[in-house]
Amino acid sequence: MVQKTKVPTDGQKIATLIRILRGAVAAGDKVLMNAVAAELKEYGIVTADWLFKQEAQNDAS
Repeated sequence: MVQKTKVPTDGQKIATLIRILRGAVAAGDKVLMNAVAAELKEYGIVTADWLFKQEAQNDAS
């Protein structure tokens, strides 16, 4: 019997990328933030404004 692999939907991929992005912002990992932002941009999601706001909050604390 052949097992079918479950292919994640775009929504699931985006949700995973958002979770990774939040962790990267919390850790201050700019390389990972940029990589995830580039992946999200392929789905039409621009995160630059959100990233700048998060970085400003992190710098203030």
